[in-house]
Amino acid sequence: MGDNADYLKFMTEKVVSYLDKSPEAAQTRQERKQLREPWVTRWFGVVPLGVSMWWGKLELRKNKDRAEAQSVQPPQ
Repeated sequence: MGDNADYLKFMTEKVVSYLDKSPEAAQTRQERKQLREPWVTRWFGVVPLGVSMWWGKLELRKNKDRAEAQSVQPPQ
């Protein structure tokens, strides 16, 4: 019997605290979404950041090699 009373008291306190919040204090869904970190970072940590930096260096190197190859004029 005591557990039900404690649970009812807990739930009543939660409801009252929720209703007492001012509308200005309540965050909108958009604000909460902006505060959260991206799901990739949450699931995998900094590994995706490292992979993207590594991949960017590869792309940069490939583009640099292409630009150098195009700038070299073949002998005529």
